[in-house]
Amino acid sequence: MIKKYLYRIVPPLLFLFFIVLVMNGFSLESIVREFYHPQIIESKIDSDFLRKVQKVNIYLPPKYNKDHKYPVLYLLHGKDSNEQSWFNGFLGINAAKIDQTADRLIKEQKINPLIIVSPMIDNSYGINTSTITKKIDDHDEGLYKDYIIKELIPYIDSEYCTIQDKSGRFIGGISMGGFAALHLAFVHNDHFSKVGGHSAAIRTDEKAGSGINWLFSNGNSREQIDPLYLSESLEKEDISVYLDHGTMDHDWLVEGNKALYMKLKERQIDVQYVTNLGGHDYKYWSSNTERYLLFYAGKRSDNAK
Repeated sequence: MIKKYLYRIVPPLLFLFFIVLVMNGFSLESIVREFYHPQIIESKIDSDFLRKVQKVNIYLPPKYNKDHKYPVLYLLHGKDSNEQSWFNGFLGINAAKIDQTADRLIKEQKINPLIIVSPMIDNSYGINTSTITKKIDDHDEGLYKDYIIKELIPYIDSEYCTIQDKSGRFIGGISMGGFAALHLAFVHNDHFSKVGGHSAAIRTDEKAGSGINWLFSNGNSREQIDPLYLSESLEKEDISVYLDHGTMDHDWLVEGNKALYMKLKERQIDVQYVTNLGGHDYKYWSSNTERYLLFYAGKRSDNAK
């Protein structure tokens, strides 16, 4: 009886929903894209460092071939987001949909096929802050850097066909995840050849925004944690860096990213600093995923543009 009722009511509801989308400016092509998602594997890692199970989403390129070695892009989410934020979503809500962009650019032969990995890192900034995993107010403490470097990366390299050196390993992140990516890449530049800070939560004043002074505890100094300070020890051959943010982003974030850019230029690091129209939101990030992928995996003719 219930099944019969559903068969009657669902089709007209879907049709009505389709009409609403069209009336709100969505094209048929964009609606189809909303329901299409490339191959995403939802996995879990039982972490010894964090003493809990962490989710991780993994994008595999079209025609993934176990006889081929692929570069890997690790993408870290922003505060209060999760392992899905770089990938799936509906109508652009809290999702960058970089998987769909990757499928298109691979098909157009603008980027090299790659694996994209987006782990859940909680509100941790990807830093080792405590030997005990715990949530305090709006942030999470634990051995998150060790989890990423010593558990996540080896897991991906063991389960998938990857290039297992820095030439084929990149890392990037949004906001908090951008801070984490820059921190990890600067500290472990033997692991990564490229890093992207996309609206990275870099600030000259540690109390700006939601504040990061809690990171500098348990024996950690700002000089050991903050990409602004870590950049001072980089050599020009170490890594390539991409920094970007929207023109309407937070003033403290704009100031912090400009300061980091100047420090990297002084060190003669290969760095790009890009601003585009937008704010600190997924509308901005999703509109820039093509630029991001061209930086990480673009074929030479496109990457040089």
